[in-house]
Amino acid sequence: MRKLFVAMLILATTLTTAFAEDAFDNQVKIGRDRSGMTWWLVDYGMKGSTPYAVARKYYTGEAGRTETIEILTSRYSVKPKRANALYFTEYRYEYTSDNERVAEVYRKHYDMNGRMIYSLEFDGKSSASEKTYVNVVKNTIQSKGLAYATGKLKK
Repeated sequence: MRKLFVAMLILATTLTTAFAEDAFDNQVKIGRDRSGMTWWLVDYGMKGSTPYAVARKYYTGEAGRTETIEILTSRYSVKPKRANALYFTEYRYEYTSDNERVAEVYRKHYDMNGRMIYSLEFDGKSSASEKTYVNVVKNTIQSKGLAYATGKLKK
């Protein structure tokens, strides 16, 4: 009975470790922007024929964080105490099949514990939240996400 228990424990540990490693396979540190924010790509690839990228902006510079907190409290009525817990914002981008244009699909703000503070989704259900495609500009987070999603850049 002990041998079976030990074997199951080893199997469970191995599977957990394998899945945990997969979660980090697509993570790429992009670096800091001019505002001092640190950017990471946390997921990218193809969904059908649509390239996508998910990027996170960590507030490592106080100016951008203060500005975002102000927007959360004034525009979206997030309580100041909750907004002040802001740690990172996650963005999902989708690209056209010709790789020329990009749209922001969502913007989600999180605290240090990974709890969502506020989510803004651009899903086309209302005119205020429609996806808007713009040209992909070279040397931006969106262009780097596209390069990883299409395999032009590899980790």
